[in-house]
This record gives sequence, structure tokens and C-alpha cells, in this order.
Amino acid sequence: MVNKKLFIVCIATFFLLGGTLMASGPWIDEIDEEDTLSIPVGMLSLGAPDGVEQERASVDFPHSRHMTYSCDTCHHTWEYHAILDTCSTSGCHDLTTPPENAIQKGKYTSEGIRYYKYAYHKMCRDCHRDINAQNREKTKVTNISGDVGTIQNLPVGCVECHPKE
Repeated sequence: MVNKKLFIVCIATFFLLGGTLMASGPWIDEIDEEDTLSIPVGMLSLGAPDGVEQERASVDFPHSRHMTYSCDTCHHTWEYHAILDTCSTSGCHDLTTPPENAIQKGKYTSEGIRYYKYAYHKMCRDCHRDINAQNREKTKVTNISGDVGTIQNLPVGCVECHPKE
């Protein structure tokens, strides 16, 4: 009972002081548009760059579900103060057709990864595959009965990510 009262007092104090500090902080007047960060939440549609005909539907990407990762996990060339470009306009993944020998020994080459589609696949699909494998291993370790159990697999297949329209 004492712990519950202490917890409530701590939370109330936090909100009271936090609100006071925020309202009276000297930095409030100094924020301008360049000092703010706007992060899109909700569903983003990932598709082919302008001028490229898509073979499959765009991918509905739940950006806010991925916010437990550091931004530079995906936006690997972002310089924290700069406005983000799309992958295909940033100069990193600007090829709209796959180059010859884009895949060697089952892996994308440095030239191959410049093709926008291979960059998305490597980043998204490979990450999901790794997480699915980790989830399967965790389930095997924690499930005493030896059953694999029910785990939610992240999408890695063509139709899972690119549903038929």
C-alpha cells in the first residue's frame, strides 16, 4: 500500500514539475522551424520511384511500428540535421533498373544494392527474416513442452508485402 502511494506521489510530482519546467523553460522562445523534427506516423506507401512502372502493388509500411529502432537503422546516410530524401533520390539507391551481376553468391553486390528494389528487399525482407528466426529460437528455448507454439511471423513473401489489388 505504501509503494502504491509513493508511486502516485512520484507520478504527480513528475507531471507538476515537468509541466512547470516546460512552460517556463528559456528554450521555448528559441525554437524555430529548422530545430524541429517532423516524423510521419501511420501507414506509408512504399513503391517504385516516379517514372518506373510497378510490377506489384506498393507496400503499406507501418512507420510508427518501427520507431523502436534508431532512425539511422533504415535512413543510414541521414545527417540528423538534414531533410530526409527518399531512398531513390538520395543518391544511394537511385538505379531504376537492376545492373548486370547485381547478385553474386546469393548476395547483392555494392552496385546491385543501388537498385531501389534490391535496397528495399535487403533492408525490409532480410530484417523480417532475422526477426522471425530469432522469434523461432526464443520460442524453442522458452517452450517447455517442446512445441514450437504460436509466434507471429513478420511478412517476407511477395504476396504478404505486395497484396494483389
